[in-house]
Amino acid sequence: MFSLNQFMGGGESEGAPQFSLSEQWIPFGYSDSETRGNGRPVAQWHSENGRVQKIAGHEFDYLSFSSPLRGNFEVECDFTTPQGRKFSFMVAGTRFHTSPNRDALIVGNFRKYAAQEKLEKALTKFEQTARFRAVVRDGTLTHYMNGEPVLSRQLPKEHNPWVAIRSWRRSLGTVSDFRITGDPVIPDEINLTGDPELSGWTPYFEAGFGAGQGNWQPTDDGEGGTAILGITRPEYEGSAVQKLLRYCRPVAEDGTIEYEFFYRKGEACVHPALDRMAFLLEPDGGEDSLDHGSPLRTIRQRSGPTFRKNQRNRVGPAELTL
Repeated sequence: MFSLNQFMGGGESEGAPQFSLSEQWIPFGYSDSETRGNGRPVAQWHSENGRVQKIAGHEFDYLSFSSPLRGNFEVECDFTTPQGRKFSFMVAGTRFHTSPNRDALIVGNFRKYAAQEKLEKALTKFEQTARFRAVVRDGTLTHYMNGEPVLSRQLPKEHNPWVAIRSWRRSLGTVSDFRITGDPVIPDEINLTGDPELSGWTPYFEAGFGAGQGNWQPTDDGEGGTAILGITRPEYEGSAVQKLLRYCRPVAEDGTIEYEFFYRKGEACVHPALDRMAFLLEPDGGEDSLDHGSPLRTIRQRSGPTFRKNQRNRVGPAELTL
């Protein structure tokens, strides 16, 4: 069993191992070109005596358990419910919160927008705190509020493996008695595109995602899996318009990230990026290169939809095989 007391760095019994917030929990959040362009602050969390409180927010702020979890397990905790102190929780790629009248659920994933699902009857009125519980068992995810089952989902085999606390930027509440029990399994590797909905991915420069809603959408990879398709925009040819798709969780530990991509010179290429630092892959350094011996160049992406190439930031081998 993993408990909030153990992993939030407070309230442990004498002789128990001491863990800090940074060691077992990873803060991250939803941000895009608008929220960063507006200069919003980075979210701040505080833990003490088995409780965690958010004291400042950016947009939709998350505190994630550091290990990915699959298998059969349960997550439960107490959380504050008054307006301005609410929380929601993301388990296996699904997050939800209740409507103001508690007669509907707002259900989504890491992306900004969510859909409303009407309940057959309104939930019992909350007091100052409520009990959240999620059960993952044999490929099914079931959410409970104060003991009442409210949402059930069949999970894909390669579902999003992160468990996280979620809060809107102005919601400064408290979570306590957080527990993970059962038989969770920590996978050795994660297929970041294994989820057919790509629930952990979000675009940076536009809100839409999916067919007809933006520059990115999931598609069949032809081998029974999911691939990411970037929509071609011929009208932007020759301009500096950029597109960026980001995975929700930051890289917080040692590891290797690998991906395959389609390449056709002058038409299609997928450049890796860490946050807003992109690494442009060019087999020969590009026609406008100041140094044709360094085909990998880095750029810092701006909050707006265009960028300027920094031709001096060239690193890597003399040639790239693309």
